[in-house]
Amino acid sequence: MRPFLESVISQGESVPGTSGLCCELATDPAHLRSVRRKVRNWAADAGMSQDRIEDLVLAVDQAASSSIEFSRARPGPIWIDGHVALGQLRVVVTDWGQRGAPAAPNDLGLRIVDALTDHMHVEDSDGATAITMVWDLARIRLSSSRRPASLSGRR
Repeated sequence: MRPFLESVISQGESVPGTSGLCCELATDPAHLRSVRRKVRNWAADAGMSQDRIEDLVLAVDQAASSSIEFSRARPGPIWIDGHVALGQLRVVVTDWGQRGAPAAPNDLGLRIVDALTDHMHVEDSDGATAITMVWDLARIRLSSSRRPASLSGRR
């Protein structure tokens, strides 16, 4: 199972002082809370601004929720792996669920993920589905103090 996941994740040098994110999730939505906490802490350690952290957490939550939904018929682990490399923060959610068809592009959860990321890709291969989410580091490190007042809540 892991070789497929490793082939999906881009190779590259990690940002010094930033460790990767690796979670195994059971097909139970009750575990999403701890995943959201881990993702939030990891993103903060990577230097992501607070507003973009919330985007990341919601995107990963939506991708993981989709994986849980499609893994109920054939329960198995769901892997959430993330790293910072090559100017990008990348998270891959992989499941071995039984979708029956490739992930639908009009799926609401995937549309939310697409709107919150700089790039999103879904790949079905070898019985696994990987949802890859990418954020450009130049954009995610923009602090709220540099954002327009209308977006940061200031008047």
